[in-house]
Amino acid sequence: MTSEDFFRAFGEIDGRFVEETVEDFDGGFFYGEGIGMSVWRKVCLAAACFTLIAVGAIVIYVRSRSGGVPVPPLSGNGVADSVSEVVDSSNDSAVFTEIKRTGSYPKQLDDFDYNTDFYDEPNADAKPFKGLEKDDTPICTVNNKDNNPSVFCYGGGMVYFSLNGGVYEYDTSEKTVVRLFVGTAYDLNYRDGMLYYVSDPEYKFNSRDIKSPTGRLFRYDTATKETSQLTDFDVSNLVVTDDGIYFVYTDYFSVDGNKQGYIHMFTLDEETGECVRLYSNFSYIEYGGYRLKWSVYKDASDDEPSPFVFEKDDVQYVMPEGFFPNRDCICGDDYYFIANTGHALSRMNMLTGEITAEIFDETDENGIKWLVCDDYTVLDGDICYIDRTGTLCRYNEESGESERFEFITSGNKGAETVSLRYLYTDGESIYAVTGKTSGPGGYDEPRFARIEKSGNGLELHIIDLP
Repeated sequence: MTSEDFFRAFGEIDGRFVEETVEDFDGGFFYGEGIGMSVWRKVCLAAACFTLIAVGAIVIYVRSRSGGVPVPPLSGNGVADSVSEVVDSSNDSAVFTEIKRTGSYPKQLDDFDYNTDFYDEPNADAKPFKGLEKDDTPICTVNNKDNNPSVFCYGGGMVYFSLNGGVYEYDTSEKTVVRLFVGTAYDLNYRDGMLYYVSDPEYKFNSRDIKSPTGRLFRYDTATKETSQLTDFDVSNLVVTDDGIYFVYTDYFSVDGNKQGYIHMFTLDEETGECVRLYSNFSYIEYGGYRLKWSVYKDASDDEPSPFVFEKDDVQYVMPEGFFPNRDCICGDDYYFIANTGHALSRMNMLTGEITAEIFDETDENGIKWLVCDDYTVLDGDICYIDRTGTLCRYNEESGESERFEFITSGNKGAETVSLRYLYTDGESIYAVTGKTSGPGGYDEPRFARIEKSGNGLELHIIDLP
């Protein structure tokens, strides 16, 4: 992976990193390595700057004063209090950007020790990832991919989804729909009769939706209809399993107008409200007790990021060089992800570490495999995804090709082609956020639909809301 590829990946994760277009990026983007220092520096050698400006290129080179230790976060998810330019006395030719910040973590995180270095490089005895021992009860996070607003979950024979300002319960046997409450709900999860979700009243789900909406964490009791607020700060990428509640807390700040943030994976104790910081990553990926942890740059001069590692009890397995997944998930014994470079949809077997499927539309002159994929899901081992036209595709393992399914519905204006936006599954059917076609990748009047197997094909049924 080149520096430009690495930087482009950051720009695709909903502002959680600097959003810039880089024509020539031959420096290093340094994201952080722990918490405790109050200084980040942007280094630009004067002569190099004039040269780069002349050719219309941008070089961003961010470093910290002491090995990349980030600044303490603010109260809530805010921005830096003040930013000023300073000159490092040890190097008169270097100008740094200093961020001065005040405040503390939200109340629930007051005991969070931000002086700990969380961004350790892999252990000296870490081994290359060649697969893990089989997990007999693996979690499934195919409905909780990062960079997707998850508006679906299921449990107890019911399907739950959020759409058009309401949360609904769909009985899969009776094919009936009941509205549970009015309000926004994203990152829906179900456990033991409880719905867990993230809510932001100002966020509106539409064709220009935010990929990973943030908000307070809530719990809704489907039996008593009572709602409880579980956090006093914004979270995202919520995953609830039998073992715990996991979410991302992002501390945002601004450097020279560029939005950046430190990403922390936390777990929450429902009884006490205590939040414990686990590691750094964009989403919760776990198999057999091993969690996928992201180690950021250890040396700002390096062009390549430190690798991802699967870690359990200090035992680490290092993922291959250049591995940087987007919209990843665990489903059965397989790990699915969108490759950072080219965006091919890949499947890795967790028992062997081998890539067993790569889905792409074309290969460029550099051998990079490209695929435009709005979303994907997995049903009975079949990989289904939405292509650039909003059409559902199903990957054929034998031929290595993909079948396309166009759905037509009847409306007031006659037959209408259905465009798909997001995909989910309850293990029996595929569910989709859909609507009328309004151009490639877009839709109007979002609706919820169920897609079922019919012979060798698929049938789509719109779910009418009460």
